Amino acid sequence: MTEAQRLAAVRRYDILGTPPDGADDATSQRYATRLGNRIQALAHTHDLIAEEERRGARLDELARGQVTQLVGMESPRVELSGPSLMVTPAAAQNIGLALHELASNAA
Repeated sequence: MTEAQRLAAVRRYDILGTPPDGADDATSQRYATRLGNRIQALAHTHDLIAEEERRGARLDELARGQVTQLVGMESPRVELSGPSLMVTPAAAQNIGLALHELASNAA
């Protein structure tokens, strides 16, 4: 387990015990699941940044990791192509979350 995964697990434990005010059990479960998935998406991005010695992340690996987490690469709806580009850490975080949201809405 990487440092980012351990941090995500601790955060998930802290946060999931406190759903939004007035939420019923089903809403609380959906909230907890979505929040946990977002934390995992951030942890994946941080792992990629750490692998590149904090210089950034490769866009193809970032996209592959975010999309396969929810949709799967074997899906006929997913096709990744293009050159391998390095993006800054800040860009990786923003692009990673955007890709996660797009994939979760498409799933």
